[in-house]
Amino acid sequence: MKEVKVAIEGLKELLAVLKGLPDVVQDVAELQLAIAALDLQGKAQQLAPVDTGDLRGSAFTITSGRGNISVDTKADEHPESARMDLPTAGKLEAYVGFSEPYALRQHEDMGANHPKRKGKYGVAKYLEIPYKANIDKYIKGISKAIKEAVEN
Repeated sequence: MKEVKVAIEGLKELLAVLKGLPDVVQDVAELQLAIAALDLQGKAQQLAPVDTGDLRGSAFTITSGRGNISVDTKADEHPESARMDLPTAGKLEAYVGFSEPYALRQHEDMGANHPKRKGKYGVAKYLEIPYKANIDKYIKGISKAIKEAVEN
């Protein structure tokens, strides 16, 4: 019986690529999650009620991995404004929110009057509305980016 030997070239390199995939996938997922979170923040800011502008100015996005992406630490112009402490994100997490103490009340109060001020208006559920409208787009974007990273 004759012995057959097959040499597979590039196996070492392939194994190195496969070992690196989890890192690549996590990096791509973190980046796309951050992009989605920042998009949500912008959409929510446009819908948040406006009086002094402090509520819209208190919007923040915090993601895991590379740290805070969009946190406005500038002091408020309104003297009675007091920002709340911001959360810390774990791996593959993103927080989008508003740090003014009255942000939750403004978000939840469907009966509140949100008059037009300075050419801008606001609505209740200003974070929930764009989240629900865009969640499928965000998930598809993250999935697509991961798939492309794995294929390349």
